[in-house]
Amino acid sequence: MSEKPSDEENAEEGYFSFEGGLKPDGDESQLEIGLNENLEEVRIYRGENKSFDQLIEEEVKEVEEVEEVEEVEGVEGVEGVEEVEEVEEVEEVEGVEDVEDVNEEQINNKYGNQKELPIGLVLEPIHLNRKFNYLLLLKWILVTLLIIFLITYLFSKCSFKDNKSRESGVNKNTLNVNSYKINPLPRGLDEDLFQTDYRARDTIKKFFSVSDRFELNGIIRFSSRILNHVEDHYSRNAFSIPKLESIESVEKLDGNLSGFFIAKITVNDVFRARTVLLEDTDRGFLLDWEEFVRYGQMNWDDFVKSDGSDPFYFRVRATLDSNPEFAFPERSKWICVRISDWKSEEDLYGYVRKDSDIGININKLLDDEWEKECILKICFPKERKGGINQVKIVELINNNWIIK
Repeated sequence: MSEKPSDEENAEEGYFSFEGGLKPDGDESQLEIGLNENLEEVRIYRGENKSFDQLIEEEVKEVEEVEEVEEVEGVEGVEGVEEVEEVEEVEEVEGVEDVEDVNEEQINNKYGNQKELPIGLVLEPIHLNRKFNYLLLLKWILVTLLIIFLITYLFSKCSFKDNKSRESGVNKNTLNVNSYKINPLPRGLDEDLFQTDYRARDTIKKFFSVSDRFELNGIIRFSSRILNHVEDHYSRNAFSIPKLESIESVEKLDGNLSGFFIAKITVNDVFRARTVLLEDTDRGFLLDWEEFVRYGQMNWDDFVKSDGSDPFYFRVRATLDSNPEFAFPERSKWICVRISDWKSEEDLYGYVRKDSDIGININKLLDDEWEKECILKICFPKERKGGINQVKIVELINNNWIIK
């Protein structure tokens, strides 16, 4: 054992020392241990003749049987192992021969060339990943099927209602068609203008070929609604449909009368040149009977001769005019309208207040118009005061002779 260096020498070489370490029984000498700062070298100094092995044996009580640990090589870079406590017994470690460097190349040599990796190492993560993908795909399939089902259900429900309404409509029309003696030609799919013109002419010919008023029901507009009008009209007038001589033209109307057609015809009657109105409906072309006969609630000549004050409506031709007031004094407060029937030579003069809604509408309708066709409800005043041809305009029912 070398002599103890001085403190200056220890400091220069990076050692530090501590005292009061191990003291053998009955010995006042002390063991001094010097460690350099890198823990690379240990220097032990003692002041008695005991060997270092004896001192260690006295302090280390029991380390039993560590056998056959032959080689431990290549363990590098182990840093920062600070505290390992309460390791009491390590009895037998057998058969550990070589612990060498385990590197990536050795792992590759062992497993890298194998086509099938260990099941626990590889297959389980793959299985879990595939399971997750299968669940996600299943969810999307279920959502898609649900959406398709809802769309199909809603579509089928709407189609069912539509089909039901169509069936009811067809059945209704079928009943009407079966009950009518004369019916129009039905509208064809994707028909051309020639076919449309042919159907319109067919309806006109059938209308002028009827032999009684009951045959009209299948060929005229609003047959059920105007049934009372037909009966009322022919109760006051003999049933008569003039003979058709020719159909000059058929033209489609626009604007407010879209869907209607006007035909110019000649008939064997007092007024040979006539026009008829037709509507192209689901059943085919139907002729406007009210417009053709100029239906009114009373015959015009009978109304002119009457002395009552009840109102009636008529299909008339109206023109703004002026006339001595008589029954309607203070001319500035009134609008005067000359009212003509299509057959009679007897004209009437109707009056309506300028500031009333009816007066405003009539003034607007007849402005710059001559013999405008319209439907007016009129009545005689209770006191005529010499104006036998003066009437009061009660209502403007329609701006033309066609009621939709």
